[in-house]
Amino acid sequence: MFEDLLAAQDGVLTRDQAEAHGVGKQAINRLIRSGRWERRGPNVYFACDRPFTDRARIRCAV
Repeated sequence: MFEDLLAAQDGVLTRDQAEAHGVGKQAINRLIRSGRWERRGPNVYFACDRPFTDRARIRCAV
């Protein structure tokens, strides 16, 4: 389910969405430190296992 969300949203998700899928604050911080996720705005993250496309850029900006 979580991978479906990332695929549908071009690898972009919010903290609320992550937490709703069981990814807590500490896990988010670990994912960022490990380079698997990047912070792209306040409470907005990008999963780095996919290309950072124009669609992802727009999602992050919105």
